Amino acid sequence: MSGIRPSNGLLLFSGRLRFFLISAFLLPLGSFMLLPFAVLFLHERLGLGLALVGLVIGVASLVQFSGGMVGALISERIGLRSTMLLGLTVRSVGFALFLTSFVLPGTALVGLLLAAAGDALYTPANKAYVVLEAPREQRPLALSCINSAQNVGMALGPLIASVFILRSPLPVFCVVTAVFVAMTVAHACLLPADKPAAADATARRGVLVKALVKPPILAAAAGMYVYMFFQNYLAVFLADQQLMGSYGFVLLVNTVLIIVLQPLGASRIERLRLGPALVLSFGCFGVGLIMVGHAGLIGVFAGVVAVSLGELVLFLKCDLAALDALPDRPAAAVGTVRMAEGLGSLASGVAGGQLYLIAGEGGSSSGFWVITGAQGIAIAALAGLGMLVASRRGVGGRARRAVVPQSAAPQNAAPQSAVPQSAESAGESAPGKSEVSSQL
Repeated sequence: MSGIRPSNGLLLFSGRLRFFLISAFLLPLGSFMLLPFAVLFLHERLGLGLALVGLVIGVASLVQFSGGMVGALISERIGLRSTMLLGLTVRSVGFALFLTSFVLPGTALVGLLLAAAGDALYTPANKAYVVLEAPREQRPLALSCINSAQNVGMALGPLIASVFILRSPLPVFCVVTAVFVAMTVAHACLLPADKPAAADATARRGVLVKALVKPPILAAAAGMYVYMFFQNYLAVFLADQQLMGSYGFVLLVNTVLIIVLQPLGASRIERLRLGPALVLSFGCFGVGLIMVGHAGLIGVFAGVVAVSLGELVLFLKCDLAALDALPDRPAAAVGTVRMAEGLGSLASGVAGGQLYLIAGEGGSSSGFWVITGAQGIAIAALAGLGMLVASRRGVGGRARRAVVPQSAAPQNAAPQSAVPQSAESAGESAPGKSEVSSQL
């Protein structure tokens, strides 16, 4: 049965995809009612040291993203539905532990780690289910709509909770826990039981390790490395420039652009080859980051628009290209991309703090955006160079195959047979060309 059906010229989700669309909104809505305020709550309300809180937040982020590979392997072992239920159960327990943190503050730290681990289990299995449920030609639209629903939930969650989280956090914790318990029950009731794939575990891990060096995975790591400079340091920069009042509106612009434009451009993003997508995305990142640091508030908004355009193209394209690279293992594709994004985010966090300090010591924090933007432009240039090299190799390969050496033809063969024989040989050798060239 088709997961998406046309009606009155519009594509409407049906069945399980509609349920996943609702889940994609409610789960981030619940988690982002709590997680963005975790540092404030743990430090100001519970009195935990910032060093300890920061360490746990960093470990939780690493587990959430880089644990995606583990989640993918588990889903291939026990099945997609079972892995989603396990992930939701772990997250429900994690958020429930915040209810006990008023008596035992340490349980909130354990809760953060469990919430991150649950997401690492749930997300690869969930996206793999969406990929398998949607028709092949509608996969980009399905994934982009899921992404948009998640962005809406992430935007509304903090707005709803910000009024209550510090003054009266207990109701927020109860609501978040109830949302996850309800969604766990809904997944158990609405999704049919599945059977795990009976593939060799060692072979599965070997293929997954090889996937780490595929172009879309490397692009995801590099993209998150550059993009997280924008996410992590925009608020700090705006505060330095006395522009903090515009921060909420800046984030709103970023969110609305992703929500609206990514589904509209999903089919075009799929048709775009990976090489041009990298040049476009990293070019937008580089130009956007440089603009953020210059020309005041106008530059900030122009930079946000440019970064948003790069974001909506790059990360959807990386997901789609990874799914094409591992067509029979969608959970592994998603999990590998998430692990790469986690490593890129970690590298960005480590490098970003030092770069911001260096720029500040130079007398202007605007220098930070020049340094980080230059990295985006450099990656775009490398991607363009890779496209040029791949193109020339392709032209050279076709030229060599078009030449038939006289010595290659048998002496007693008819002249007419030489060309078909060479063409057949060339056809057999064509699939062995560089995989990077085919990706670009």
